[in-house]
Amino acid sequence: METAFLLLEAADALGMPGDLATQRVARRLVTHALSWGWNAQTGQLYERGFALGPAFDRSIEWWGQFELVNALSLMDSLHGTRTPLYRDALEKAWSFTRDSLTDTAHGGVYQSVDAEGRVNPAKSHDWMATYHTARALLLTSERLRREARSPVSRPATLDAAALRRARRHLASGRRRKADPGAHGGGRLDAAVAPPASRETTP
Repeated sequence: METAFLLLEAADALGMPGDLATQRVARRLVTHALSWGWNAQTGQLYERGFALGPAFDRSIEWWGQFELVNALSLMDSLHGTRTPLYRDALEKAWSFTRDSLTDTAHGGVYQSVDAEGRVNPAKSHDWMATYHTARALLLTSERLRREARSPVSRPATLDAAALRRARRHLASGRRRKADPGAHGGGRLDAAVAPPASRETTP
């Protein structure tokens, strides 16, 4: 998730903010993570897994969850007029982050949640860099404010049937001998978007 954001940030720094090739790669990275390492019911991004297989470490670290929020917000800002996929995922991811990783009584963010749902209440250690949290919150809030100032038409929220179609589409993609973009966002969007919203991914 973080790599997708950093690719687009690097393109922007190099004077290529609308580079379609970079956007395609970033989108495929996010969609790939949603396909293999994300819990669509709870909004959790699992900690570890192989490139083409289910996650084997289903714990959640604070930094990965905040990078998930940032990446989904970014994808929604780029593609949200064509598919509700990223906004739906963002809302679930944020709900989990807010309800399970945030200390609402004293402030701060908890380190992790294990595979059984137990929260590690630690909020500081040598590697707990706050830039993941601050960046995700600042950038996501700015994107949402920008959207509020200039509302756009959005496709309908994914319903249960659409989500089932998306899962079947992703499962069939895993079984096929595919090109490097087999898990790309364009194909997933075509499977889940309402008919009037289907468009070719740039």
